[in-house]
Amino acid sequence: MNFFGPPTTDEPGHYWILDYTPDDHWADVGDPTGNSDSILTRDQLPSEAEYDALVARADRLKVRGTISPTPREPPPAPTATPT
Repeated sequence: MNFFGPPTTDEPGHYWILDYTPDDHWADVGDPTGNSDSILTRDQLPSEAEYDALVARADRLKVRGTISPTPREPPPAPTATPT
C-alpha cells in the first residue's frame, strides 16, 4: 500500500500515524497537512458504528479531508498440507 506519495526521508514525512490502539486493532493514518486520512482496521471493513466512532476521533485531531475506510483484502484461503 502506498500512502500519500512516494516514501521520503525528508521531514515531516509523507504520512503520519495520527491515532491507534495498543493492540493494533485499528490505526488512523494521514498526511502531514491533515487533508487526507485513512482508517485501517484488522477487520476487513469496520462496522458502521466503529467507523463513525473513528471518524469522530479523527475530527477531534483536526483532520480536514474526507476520511474513507480502507478495505482490506480477504485473507488467503488455507491450503491443505500433504500428509
